[in-house]
Amino acid sequence: RASIGVTHRQPFAKARSLYPNDKGNIMRVRKSVFAMLLASTALLYSTFVTATPKSATPSLPLTATPAKVVLTGRYGESRLLIEEPQADGKIFDVSTKAKYTFADPKIATLDDNGVLRPLKDGKTLLVVSTGTREVKVPVFVKGSADKTPPRFHTDVIPILTRTSCNSGGCHGAAQGKGGFKLSLAGFDPDNDYDWITRANLARRITPSQPDNSLFLRKPTLGVVHKGGKRFDVSSPEYRLLRDWIVDGMPAPDPKEPQITKLEVYPQNRTLPLGKTQRFIVTATYNDNSKRDVSAETLFTSSDDNVAKVTPDGEANVMGSGECAVIIRYQGLSKTARIISPFTAPQKVDLEQAAKGNPIDKLVLGKVFALGLEP
Repeated sequence: RASIGVTHRQPFAKARSLYPNDKGNIMRVRKSVFAMLLASTALLYSTFVTATPKSATPSLPLTATPAKVVLTGRYGESRLLIEEPQADGKIFDVSTKAKYTFADPKIATLDDNGVLRPLKDGKTLLVVSTGTREVKVPVFVKGSADKTPPRFHTDVIPILTRTSCNSGGCHGAAQGKGGFKLSLAGFDPDNDYDWITRANLARRITPSQPDNSLFLRKPTLGVVHKGGKRFDVSSPEYRLLRDWIVDGMPAPDPKEPQITKLEVYPQNRTLPLGKTQRFIVTATYNDNSKRDVSAETLFTSSDDNVAKVTPDGEANVMGSGECAVIIRYQGLSKTARIISPFTAPQKVDLEQAAKGNPIDKLVLGKVFALGLEP
């Protein structure tokens, strides 16, 4: 009232002097004054709210895994994972939403699955952005012109496994398929080599014309193939298998490094419905070398109702619960776990809730992580 220069009694006194015997007019004046006072109060409140800034949630920086990429050799690969940390501690994969820009696009390429591959030796910077945030990833390429032939056990067999050519439903069956037999999941590379290069009068390989080899034409549907299309002529799989033929089809070598350990990142993620998550798989060999094998790994889900996993290793959360993403490569396996809570996970003191019982602590930890009541 002070802001508009009237007291609550002045208009009513004036109205009574003008309309001494007309209560209707007096009531209309009373309502008009109340409406004016309410409007003035609302105006003052909105001005105050507008002038008072809200505390903005701090924006956390994007993270890239790996933070630096080194591609070695002409078949070097590395999957890049871009993640967005949240203020509540959660981490979300935003790889598919990010924009990628190479400072020098002649050094390396990045495919739709987030796998970097070399083009020529050198270094460049990959700038990854989502909205106003960005992260810069140095990329180094060396040995891209190296002419070392692909290795049968280390390079060729993983492709046959990844494309399911040597699976139990295809040529890995006990009797093979279509007159062509491979060992299940490549457990017998010596026998596989003989079947590919020598069986049936060596009809599957044409060294003088590699692109006309049945070994390449069948999986690309250059000729009829009951197993369907397994990869494209322009794919990295085709390129490596073709190079293996051109380079003389080297046989399995006992000196080839043997895989000793498989690692996966991330090992655990808590995600709401609709979120996706990619995985990076790294193999360690007995010569202490490490290699990103994400593009040659088999991915499956223990429960498609919770999360479905694409052949390229991207999990899509479909429902509440917990499931394991099973990762298999060269006879080794590893699991990563995805939790999609039924309700918001509870933050509790597990030591106190379990009252010192270690079994109860583990059980309650899982129950609370799923957003369930114990």
